[in-house]
Amino acid sequence: MTEPEIASSQIEAAYTYRLTVRFMHSDRDLSEVPDVLGLLAHKLWRKGDEHFNPKGEWRGQRKKSACIIQFGEDHEKYLPQGIKAAITLLQPHRQYIHQLIDQGVEAWLAVGWFAREWNSSEWLDWQLMRDIADLKLSLDLDIYGPEANDTDIEATDAQRLRPSRT
Repeated sequence: MTEPEIASSQIEAAYTYRLTVRFMHSDRDLSEVPDVLGLLAHKLWRKGDEHFNPKGEWRGQRKKSACIIQFGEDHEKYLPQGIKAAITLLQPHRQYIHQLIDQGVEAWLAVGWFAREWNSSEWLDWQLMRDIADLKLSLDLDIYGPEANDTDIEATDAQRLRPSRT
């Protein structure tokens, strides 16, 4: 086994991930998004819907509308292939995604990165980054160290839809 092959196998074993595409708007109903994209919504809510945390505690009403679509299963192992597969599913809907964004919908790929060790890394080549940018999607990396447990991950994931950065 050559040195790059050893490094690659070590990197693959160092993390797993969860990949979603997320759409958010201040008040627009986003329930059409999964139908138009031909994908199932993992989570979908409208502004004003009841909000409960993962423990079932009431947190008030949703401040924005959101649609979250998850790609693959939880804890996939090779991020570049997962992103490429997601982009392949989204590219035929490029005009629709651009239209949403032009109408004020925020859209981004969200990566939940679950590191098994404190040091893990991955290489996203320029072509893959170009394909993400071509869809006008931002990229959100949410990194969990090896000491994070499922409760921490679910609680943090529930807070991922935060106010606009613009």
